[in-house]
Amino acid sequence: MVWTGTTVEQRTVAVVPCVDVEPPLSEEEQARLNQEREAAHAAIGFPVFTIDIEEEDDPEIGRQFREAVAQRLGGLNKGSAIAPYFVVKQVTMRDKADDGNAELELFYGESISNSSRINRYTTHKFNGTTRADAAGRSVTYKDVNNNTTYVMDSDIAIWPLASLTLRVVGVDDDNDAGDFERCDNWVCDGPGPRIYQVQHYKVPSNSVHTVQWEFYDGVADGSEARDDIYDSGIDQINENSMNDRLSGRQYFNTSESSNGVLLHDIDWVVSLRYY
Repeated sequence: MVWTGTTVEQRTVAVVPCVDVEPPLSEEEQARLNQEREAAHAAIGFPVFTIDIEEEDDPEIGRQFREAVAQRLGGLNKGSAIAPYFVVKQVTMRDKADDGNAELELFYGESISNSSRINRYTTHKFNGTTRADAAGRSVTYKDVNNNTTYVMDSDIAIWPLASLTLRVVGVDDDNDAGDFERCDNWVCDGPGPRIYQVQHYKVPSNSVHTVQWEFYDGVADGSEARDDIYDSGIDQINENSMNDRLSGRQYFNTSESSNGVLLHDIDWVVSLRYY
């Protein structure tokens, strides 16, 4: 059984805030602070306001991801605790989807056929935070949102592999983090499967093609969500195809395409690891 992200258990959780309370400033301290602020504004000609926004992981998505990985590992029947994982080591952004600061997210789908539906939810958010990957290892997802190369501090395990086919695709997070919401040229009548065009690298043939993939689109009723799909997917990923493509190397790059076509937006450096 593979988690498709089509159902989410709703929970009501009581949250007790923990607030650090600092003593109020004295009149002299407040006056000094005001003078420093006015001097800084005068130096640059206009006031500057700094806002810190911290993105939090949805605990429910994380729980379902861990359960889905456990179910997948149970189906591998390897006879040991060691399992193969598809991992990402490096991301080179070549054509960012827009001018905003939305981070890259990696969505995936798994099936016994070549019509794998991309799941609605993901925990693979390249937003500069540290979280558990599919192998349960604490890893840092670099903050990927500009046209440059990002080398991860360690391999990031995306999903355990076996005989089933995995496909992945990059998405520019313009809406809810970890939730695919696009509704492009569709009547936005709520969540459901929708078809979008994707350019992807095929692992077995070492070639790049453009086809239509099915996504589970989580757009809400009446909304106009616009997550940007990068034309930079990877398809037909499994243990055998990865071993064949690596051919004894540590990693391979999707820019190695044998048919002379490069992915438009992103080059991926990926590998197979056993944890």
